[in-house]
Amino acid sequence: MSQSKNLFERLKVLIPQLELGLFERSRHLRLCLLAAIAGESVFLWGPPGTGKSLIARRLNFAFSDARSFDYLMGRFSTPEEVFGPVSIKALRDEDRYVRRSKGYLPEAEIVFLDEIWKASPPIQNALLTALNEKLWLNGDTEIQLPLKLLIAASNEGPSDDTARAFWDRFLLRVYVAPLKNPDNVRKLLSNLRDPYHDPVEPAVKIGADEWQAWTSALQHVTLDDRSLEAIVALRQLFQDLHRDAKAPYISDRRWKKAGQIVRASALCHGRITTNLLDLGLLPDLLWDLPEQYDLAWDSLRSVLSRPSDRAAGAVNLDEPAPEQVFETVELPVLLDQEYYQIVLQTGLFPENFDELRIWKEDYESLSSVQAQSCECFVYTNGTYDGSKSLHLQKTANGVAWDGQQLSLTRERKAVALAAKRHSASNSRERAVYESAALDLRQTIASLKTQEGQHLFLPSGTFDFFVAGMESDLQELVKKSSS
Repeated sequence: MSQSKNLFERLKVLIPQLELGLFERSRHLRLCLLAAIAGESVFLWGPPGTGKSLIARRLNFAFSDARSFDYLMGRFSTPEEVFGPVSIKALRDEDRYVRRSKGYLPEAEIVFLDEIWKASPPIQNALLTALNEKLWLNGDTEIQLPLKLLIAASNEGPSDDTARAFWDRFLLRVYVAPLKNPDNVRKLLSNLRDPYHDPVEPAVKIGADEWQAWTSALQHVTLDDRSLEAIVALRQLFQDLHRDAKAPYISDRRWKKAGQIVRASALCHGRITTNLLDLGLLPDLLWDLPEQYDLAWDSLRSVLSRPSDRAAGAVNLDEPAPEQVFETVELPVLLDQEYYQIVLQTGLFPENFDELRIWKEDYESLSSVQAQSCECFVYTNGTYDGSKSLHLQKTANGVAWDGQQLSLTRERKAVALAAKRHSASNSRERAVYESAALDLRQTIASLKTQEGQHLFLPSGTFDFFVAGMESDLQELVKKSSS
């Protein structure tokens, strides 16, 4: 716990220094920093000239003496340019095919690969294990890479199915758009400081021992029940949407790593257990195209707006089935599933008809306070004989017209009432819901103390999460009082 609290305090000092001179790039940089702590990779998608390489360079400044490797991919890039040249000496003297990797990707801690989709298949294949397991095969020797963070960038996504497995390895996907705020454009134009200078004080940088301690502490952070159930529900929703071709396919590997990112967010905030606020990172994992980002948020909103199973679901009390209770009542007869029949009094109308009907919807919309015009249908000997406009007012048993009380034709029916439960079971169930409601109130109160302090959430999302939990609370209160 002390490690995570120390991390939170360090990040509150480090992040503002990393962001100096950057405009509308705060969340991009923070997500990359989170990925480094979680041991995951990031894909920056955006048009040329939007600062993707600058973001990667700034991340290198977050660490003390971190070795970095930057490379711009081209159509004719070779593995030698990324992983190092083949050692002629080892090949000649020892008959071993190995690479001299010093100064190349295998020995770097922060890696930035631009125009990644121009990488040849041999480079992409070699990167697969580097991204997923942090391993690299040099000749016949498997080497554990010191890689903390790999950032790839492009102005497009994968163009063919052969790159899908490679694309799936980039857990966090962040769209980098041109500046939107004119004031930030003015600041960019008037800022004379070199954006590639190191703005971080040496004492604030993350040391190798600190980073190792934090990544070890991450293994002890757990998913809370509400977050776990929400992720499971979100996965099911995405599977359903994907079957209807409305959402991208999300592999189980990505769902597994989604839990890693959520837990890393909790660690960065000094917690050893996640909460719902950390789920705000999931939309950054759940898109293949930038326009699908809103779908990811809508899906998360849909899941969190449902009363959770733990909050509003059934409580297994191992009791007998509830006793069903019926009551015989008089109900209006519904003719042809559309009309109620008004009982006529002899001589009430001068016309020679014997039946008067009113539409069910019209009857239900009548006021019990004042009469209103309503069209009724006239029948003679069971045959439709036109309509008649009457000013009617709803009463307990029918309608009032011109001072006359007219009832509806009724019949007696047995109606099922609410199941009668055993009193002991009712008491136990109420206690369960009251306890859950108290726990949820405490959770909401705890979250509200974090308002405005979450390091990674987009602005304006705090109320969204609390609203979902308050919906659960209302459901619990309703159940505890029923």
